[in-house]
Order: sequence, then C-alpha cells, then structure tokens
Amino acid sequence: MITSTSPTGRRVAQLLASAFTVSLMYTVLTTLLGRAPSNFDATTPTVWVGYVGGATLTALALREERWARWAVTAMLTGFLLSTFLVYPHYFTPSHQDVLGWAENDSYTALLAIAFYEHLRRRSGRGPGARSEVREGDHTSATYERPTASLLFGLSTSRVPA
Repeated sequence: MITSTSPTGRRVAQLLASAFTVSLMYTVLTTLLGRAPSNFDATTPTVWVGYVGGATLTALALREERWARWAVTAMLTGFLLSTFLVYPHYFTPSHQDVLGWAENDSYTALLAIAFYEHLRRRSGRGPGARSEVREGDHTSATYERPTASLLFGLSTSRVPA
C-alpha cells in the first residue's frame, strides 16, 4: 500500500533530481562541445544506465515503504561511492576545468545532502516524521534515537521527546 510522501521524502527526491539534472546537463554540454571523455559521454550506454538508475532512485525516494527506504539507502551509497571511486578514473586532469569542478562538486554535495536527509528520515527526525503518543499521555511524543546501526536500520532506541 502506498502512503503519502513525507516532506523529507519530497526534499530527498528534489535533491536527487537536482543532482542528476546538473550531471545530465554537464554530460550533454561537454559531449556537444567535444570535451567529454570518449568513454564517458552522452553517447555511452553506461552513462544512460546511470541516469536511469538516478531516475529510479528519485522515484523511490518518494515512497514510504520500508523496502523502498532500504533501496534508497543502498542506491545512494552506491552513487556516492562512485563519485570517489569511478569518476577519478574518467575525469583525468585534462578534463578538469572550472565547469567540470563545479559540476562534480555540486553533484557530490547534492547527493551527500540527500543522503543526510534520507538518514534523518529513516531515523524519524526529519520534518513531518511520524511521532507516537504513549497510551494515556497525550502531551509527550516519542522519537527514535539512532544508534550506530542507523544506516542499516537494525536497531533504534525509543526515548521521550
């Protein structure tokens, strides 16, 4: 069953859409100008697979189901790791100009902020997070305090707000 998207879920999706839009515009522009790496330009199928993955990630960020949150965590982790492990292989010093640095830094920053907001959402701390009222106590809500395993959602502690 699909539930309504929380404000944090919409914010995560907006951040992701912004990151992939910046990246797509940069890829198309550098391809048209002939400055993109030949093995990582707008004519490379692998690049488009990445953008389809980004669109899928953005759509999943709007969902509230537990499986979708797990998928977003895994995919966002993968995209962030690729910014540090894959990009340096393709974007050698000859491709690193002001536009390239601006695109890379803004793309990475937007993904990192989206990841942070997603983790806040998973922990129940983001805006619009659901809180529970204890039975018989209508003045005190509870929230989930994240533990070391927040990233994997394995355990949380209930504490009074």
